Amino acid sequence: IVLYHFGGLAISDGFGNWNGARLQRIGPQQQIIISAAGPGFQLALALVVWLIGLQLQIPMSLNDWLGRWTGAEIGSTELGGSIVMYALFDAILFPSTAWAILNLAPILPLDGGQILRSGLLLSRLADPMRIAYTVSIGAAALLGLYFLQQGQPFGIMFLLLAASNWQALQMGSRGY
Repeated sequence: IVLYHFGGLAISDGFGNWNGARLQRIGPQQQIIISAAGPGFQLALALVVWLIGLQLQIPMSLNDWLGRWTGAEIGSTELGGSIVMYALFDAILFPSTAWAILNLAPILPLDGGQILRSGLLLSRLADPMRIAYTVSIGAAALLGLYFLQQGQPFGIMFLLLAASNWQALQMGSRGY
């Protein structure tokens, strides 16, 4: 298992060169399913935990966030029970929702970028990798600037992803 800042990859010993093996052995349809499975599982876990929390009347930050978006009061808002239960539910819900949603951003090498790349390969457009890198650069730069403007230092990570996609685009245009 190779770990990255957004999760990791399970790589078989028989692959040797992961990028070459994946591109040769896994088609675009399979890559879309694989890339959607991780964030999909995270969001499903978050839904189950959230529904249990609602039943147990545990206040959760997700309730406040959804309430602000919908204008409705959702679930308990007062911390009447154990602070440990509140912390446990929030510790599961935040990464299972926020990271899954960010991971679905159309930025290579994130899952959303893999889905974008595979969809473009299936569309048979001319130069799908160039399009994927260009979209990745734009999305990563916008997210990076947004998060930095919000005072979130991990916006730097998105700017680094934009830079790495720019480098990949430049290498591709030179025929590498």
